[in-house]
Amino acid sequence: MPRTRLPADLLLAYRLADYEVVMSPLGQTPRRLGLRVTRRAPELDAWLRAHAPASAMLLTACNPRSRPLGYAANRMRNGALRRSLRAHGLDGWSTTASDPTGIWPDEPGLLVAGIDRGSAARWGRRYKQNAVLWLEAG
Repeated sequence: MPRTRLPADLLLAYRLADYEVVMSPLGQTPRRLGLRVTRRAPELDAWLRAHAPASAMLLTACNPRSRPLGYAANRMRNGALRRSLRAHGLDGWSTTASDPTGIWPDEPGLLVAGIDRGSAARWGRRYKQNAVLWLEAG
């Protein structure tokens, strides 16, 4: 995504957020994988290595440009995101981003495998996000 000067407190909130990915393959017990930008995530890394390409994005459609919207508006935006991904032959695992300081409400999102960095940036721009987490194995 294009670099934009964001306030330091907002950048810190992004870095400190706790992300939980809920993977629920058919017929299996759901697995919950934790992720934080500043820490390694060995389980998620192993999962990424099993995909080609070994990369993914974590994206929400909530709160565009970090301007809080209500629950109903965010739910509609995330539904539109999921439908749009599916229309492009993509699907994702449900995620939740949580703010450990309690300032920001939890945000649902999706982890989508096999996305390159440029595509992740385009999806982020489409949904007016300041940032997208792009992950690659290793």
